[in-house]
Parts: sequence; C-alpha cells; structure tokens
Amino acid sequence: MSGEDGNKAGRRELGSREVSLGALTMGELAAFFSTATLMYVICFVVGLLFYGIFYLLRNQILEPVTMLLLIAGLSGLPGFRKKLRGKAISAG
Repeated sequence: MSGEDGNKAGRRELGSREVSLGALTMGELAAFFSTATLMYVICFVVGLLFYGIFYLLRNQILEPVTMLLLIAGLSGLPGFRKKLRGKAISAG
C-alpha cells in the first residue's frame, strides 16, 4: 500500500451524505433538524431568551407570552403532547 492509497482511504467526500460528525451522519442530522423540529427549538430558545430578559426587568405583562413560547417549544418533545392533552381533557 503506497502513501497515495492511504490518502485516498482517509479522504471523505464532502458531496456525499456520508460525511460523519461524530457518530451522526449528515443525513441523520438533516432528518433531526427538519422544519418542525427546528421550529420547536427556535420557539423554545426565543422563549427562554424572552423569559430571562423579562425576569430581569420584572415585566409581568409579557410573562404569559414567554410562557406560551416555552410551551410551544416543549411541545416538540416526545410525550409532552400526550401530557398536555391529558390535562386539557381533565380540566375541560
């Protein structure tokens, strides 16, 4: 095995989906960060940011809005929707 063959074996093609990032491939990362998941993550992060800002400012008017953003972000977690449905049915 020459040095050139070793370089070819160690090289990864950037155009393919087999570029690995740790244990995950790019295809798995793209599937994880689908549009819906990304929306939940953005809602949660923005909610946390707003909650932190309004907590520091002690602004209680906009606090329910930030709680709704946090709940919208958490609703993307598996099993969280079932808990919300159960509470809505028992409260309703």
